[in-house]
Amino acid sequence: MVKEVQPHFIFSHFHDDTHQDHRHLAMSTITATRYTQNVLFYEGPTTQNFSPTVFVDIDQVLEEKVKAIEAHASQVKKTNIEGLSIVDVIRAGAHFRGNPGPGEKCRRLCSPSIVY
Repeated sequence: MVKEVQPHFIFSHFHDDTHQDHRHLAMSTITATRYTQNVLFYEGPTTQNFSPTVFVDIDQVLEEKVKAIEAHASQVKKTNIEGLSIVDVIRAGAHFRGNPGPGEKCRRLCSPSIVY
């Protein structure tokens, strides 16, 4: 599939994650893209031991990201902190990650295979 589509970038959850679906997705991505460049892994609320190597300013697209997350209505309230939604976590993370970073709001990624 990767050869057929030939994507410019591939994004996936980071493999060290307490959520089993995220772990399995990451490992499947690693297997499917072992000969592919520009594979980027991102952290989520359940990610552990993440060391980013790529920082992207997401200030211009943060609201689009929030809308996309809100489309998964069953997931929005699934956090381990009462009264805090996943949207709250995303907004706080974007602000926190943006300092220091390339912009006010930032997305941290890591990649074993990025080509600039």
